[in-house]
Amino acid sequence: MKKRNTKTLLTSVVLVLTLSVMALLTGCGGPSTLEEYINDNNEAKQELEKLNQSSQKGMDVSTKVKENTIIYTFKYDKTFTDKEKGAMAEYFEKYLDTAASTFQSIAKEMEEKSEIKGVKVRITYKNGDDSEIYNREFDAGK
Repeated sequence: MKKRNTKTLLTSVVLVLTLSVMALLTGCGGPSTLEEYINDNNEAKQELEKLNQSSQKGMDVSTKVKENTIIYTFKYDKTFTDKEKGAMAEYFEKYLDTAASTFQSIAKEMEEKSEIKGVKVRITYKNGDDSEIYNREFDAGK
């Protein structure tokens, strides 16, 4: 796995998915959570289903909204050893440190567009056996 290609791929996927979710929320009003909005809006449901059909070579990418959290899950096809998972977790920690402002901006923009406070963005990386490699959450101000 090349770190540069992985970073570029993940950044591209997250940005595309984020823009799609933001488009869904434009002009929404009434629901108290993002999840309610998605559940009450057939167009939004269909768009989320389209997002969940995306995958990249070597991994599946899914997006879901639970309460006020947008969850991006990157699940590898391969199952890595504990040693490999440890190295990957260190890499993801550093990568997400550099990308933190992007995810904070996403949460902030979602709060502004939806008028719902407390929006978070969670990034989760999973092993082929469905065990978690790394997980991190971002909000609008932290």
